[in-house]
Amino acid sequence: MSSTATPSAASASAWSGKSLVDATNNERNGQVVINNNLGAAHSFDGLEHSLQSQGAVVDIINRGASPVTFNANGTAANAKDRFASAVTIPALGKARVYYNGAQWEPYADGGLAKFSTVASAATIVPTAETMEISGTVTITAITGTNLVPGQVIRLIFLGACTLTNGASIMLAGAANFVGTADDTISLHWNGTKFREVGRAVN
Repeated sequence: MSSTATPSAASASAWSGKSLVDATNNERNGQVVINNNLGAAHSFDGLEHSLQSQGAVVDIINRGASPVTFNANGTAANAKDRFASAVTIPALGKARVYYNGAQWEPYADGGLAKFSTVASAATIVPTAETMEISGTVTITAITGTNLVPGQVIRLIFLGACTLTNGASIMLAGAANFVGTADDTISLHWNGTKFREVGRAVN
């Protein structure tokens, strides 16, 4: 369920730094509404864990005149309430977050560019939905940074480069993909690992 939290000035010190929990009035599913009209910015250390499910996306709306911040790696008693990185909701603003299976983090809604070029490395960070991979360094890991569960990324190799099969990158036949110029591979991210969903050897 979603909730509306309207803290009073008297409760501000108790309110700041804690987990936001269900309050009084239900809003639409997938929304949490905060009214911070205390005349100062305040913060939470987490978002109530009953909202959590793998890949859950929640809009946090601040209808108040002062901003609200969800702290990064806060001290919320329930570790699953915590945020991987800080999220600030400005006065009369909104932020979208998602639950990655362990904690909350900003939802990269349209945050990935359509296309970029990335130098090969042992670990690469997704910067676009489709990435040209330059260089010949073997790729052994891809981070989930900037991704939400269900996204598919595509790698286009500009030259000879190997993508390693493993626990976090599951490739067809459980074998490494040895790419050459213009070969492509598509990978589905489920929140914890990548699975190959297609390839083209060009």
